[in-house]
Amino acid sequence: MKAERILVPAIRSELLKRHRTERDGRIKDRMKVVLLYDDGWSYASIAEALFLSEEGVRQQFKDYIDSEGKKLKPENGGSESLLDTDQATAVISHLENNLYIKVSDI
Repeated sequence: MKAERILVPAIRSELLKRHRTERDGRIKDRMKVVLLYDDGWSYASIAEALFLSEEGVRQQFKDYIDSEGKKLKPENGGSESLLDTDQATAVISHLENNLYIKVSDI
């Protein structure tokens, strides 16, 4: 167990307050990683408690520290669309008007 905390009390208090009001479970898990590490937990213990990989916990903590406490939100926004605006509008309209139960129906 570590003896020294990494977070100043004001930052720790803010993280705890944000954790209580945050709705996104991924962000809450990232906050827990930082808070538990600050409590002296090892990466392995945090990973086990949160059902995450040890490497994932290590990376989340590193991201938080490297961004000076700014990175809590995962950055996985998907890819760029291959459809142009007209094609995307046509697909959305079609799906709003047609329900497919099985892939083979498409």
